[in-house]
Order: sequence, then structure tokens, then C-alpha cells
Amino acid sequence: MSDAPEKTSNDQSQLSLVALSEYAIAETPELVLTLLGKYGYVAIPPNEDWRQLSGGLEYNHYLVDPITVDAIVSRLLIEITRAQEHHENSWVNGFELQPSPASPNNWLEKMHVVLARDFEADVSNESGGIAKFTRDATECLLVSSSATQPARLLLHRRVEIDGPS
Repeated sequence: MSDAPEKTSNDQSQLSLVALSEYAIAETPELVLTLLGKYGYVAIPPNEDWRQLSGGLEYNHYLVDPITVDAIVSRLLIEITRAQEHHENSWVNGFELQPSPASPNNWLEKMHVVLARDFEADVSNESGGIAKFTRDATECLLVSSSATQPARLLLHRRVEIDGPS
């Protein structure tokens, strides 16, 4: 058995949701782009103006479309925050996977199956069309589609808040 990623017909390798979730906690955009490049994916740099946030920060995203994750065709937004004054100081906030226009209508159901197989479900927080899953340092929120938003999977670093000791 080979350790090399399985290639698809367009020279892109199959990427598992587990592997992608590990990239979601990477510290720098450069690291994420390099890791995705190893699978044959190229991220499209931001083509919109950076949005101003409080505290001297600004936000934008890179796009990979299409990307195949566990045989599910999706589009990937890589959310980036950077310092307004020092653009070299940037970091990854997380990822957002959405159905690609080439995706079948059952994208949400397929993604739920993969999450249930490879991640731990947090049923105590499942409500309002949002299912929460965790694995190691990553938290995933699977959000149903609405009238204004497509279904999506948000992947980000899990933040543990300790209560009083």
C-alpha cells in the first residue's frame, strides 16, 4: 500500500476531511497553500477588497473551486485575517466548505455521513439546522442551507474555555 495520495483524473489527489481539518488549525496562509499544493490544488487569491475589522485587523479569503474531499465535490474558502499595518502578520481563521456548482443535491447528507464516520458528534449542541462535530483540535459546524445561504461546513480551531477551578 502506498502512502502517496490517490490521484484523480485531473492530477489532483483525493483529500480526506480529516486531513483538511488538520490544515484548518495551521497558523499561516502560506502553510495551508503549500499543503493544498501537495494535493494539486491551487487557491485563488482574494479578488475583493479586504474588509476592515476592529482592532486594526482586516479579513479576506482564498478560494479553491472545485476541491474533492472524501469524494465530495465542494468549494473551499480559506478565511484569512491580517494586521492592517503589517500585512506579513496574517493567520488562518478557518475553512468553509460549500457545495460546488458541480455538486449533487445531496452534498449536505454526504458530508454528514463523513463527519459521523470520522468525527465525534456533539449532539447536545445540535439545533436550528446546525450539527457540531469535533476531532482533536478542530471543531466542525455543518450548517443546513437557508433561503439566502448554501449549506456549508465550517472548520476552525477548537477553543476550550476552562470554567472556575
